[in-house]
Amino acid sequence: MLESIEQQFRATSAGRWFFGREPNERLVIAGLAVLIVITFVWLGVFKPLSDWHMLEENRRHNAQNALDWLHLNEQRAREMVAQQSNTRGGGARIPVITRTARSNGLKLSRLQPESGSTAVNVVLEEQPFNSVLAWLHQLQRNNGVQVVRITVNGEDAPGYVNAQVKLQ
Repeated sequence: MLESIEQQFRATSAGRWFFGREPNERLVIAGLAVLIVITFVWLGVFKPLSDWHMLEENRRHNAQNALDWLHLNEQRAREMVAQQSNTRGGGARIPVITRTARSNGLKLSRLQPESGSTAVNVVLEEQPFNSVLAWLHQLQRNNGVQVVRITVNGEDAPGYVNAQVKLQ
């Protein structure tokens, strides 16, 4: 089989050129040809395969580290998620605030969660002062909602006020 390949190669112009050289020159040319073929195989097959393997091994290692960290901190992460879902943007506080205001006979003019925090801004207009104080006390004592800032202005009617309250 090698002989038939050699015969076919001798019939080509490259074969005639090659076999027209001295035996030492043919040995050098054959050595260079083998070196070039090995270089192309290395650059075209083995190097990309090796690089891909290293990249995937690195990704696997990083994923394993993340999984190990997650297993170690799973309970803490669950607690943090539960805590955030209860306080995200004041969203969980809004039903408590409106329900307690209604039970104290107050009408909220505006209720606005503060973006990026757990605070909620509340505006009350023409509401009884004693009811506002009772409501704020109830929020703090029963629901753990703290008053961060409050501004109270008197109203023309005695005992009635306008208030702006920031709750957290």
